[in-house]
Amino acid sequence: MAEEKKVTTIKTKHGEMTLEQLAEVQPGMARLMKEVGERYHILYYAAKGGNWLLAQHELNQVTALLRAGSTLRPKYSTDLTNFAREYLNPISEAIRSKDWKNFEDLYKKGV
Repeated sequence: MAEEKKVTTIKTKHGEMTLEQLAEVQPGMARLMKEVGERYHILYYAAKGGNWLLAQHELNQVTALLRAGSTLRPKYSTDLTNFAREYLNPISEAIRSKDWKNFEDLYKKGV
């Protein structure tokens, strides 16, 4: 006798759905990278305008999106982690020190 596959459902405020349905609606890398690009763009102009708090916020959002990408698409995890370490961490240091010239140089390297 074949075993029946157990279907796990979760409750949301809009009803119930299966884990498979939930997985299907997760954003792919294309959607995530579009938002990464938008936030990276805002990050530049925030820093250029001296709004270092906004620049750090946008950088934090970029980092969070890349972490989500690592979770959703494990095959990219190493590349995304390396990118964050090599490019985003130094940008964060430049933001903390409010060093526009260093920030701009580091930002361009990350493009």
